[in-house]
Amino acid sequence: MVDVELTFGVPDEIIPEVQKKFKSETKNNLRVTKAKPSYAPYYAAGDPRAEHEAIKFNGTEYWVWRVTPGK
Repeated sequence: MVDVELTFGVPDEIIPEVQKKFKSETKNNLRVTKAKPSYAPYYAAGDPRAEHEAIKFNGTEYWVWRVTPGK
């Protein structure tokens, strides 16, 4: 299982939902942000990690980003 990192304003209760939805993800860690964050993770155009996936939790939309694990 990969690590799930939450940014400011994202509730801790979302972690099980993210882990369930992305259970097949093994290569990258996941970062959850509010929708349309001011400072999104940056990757070059064309990199598959540059795209986010939306997830709804308690009626609010959050974005899930794939990020490179730290060494």
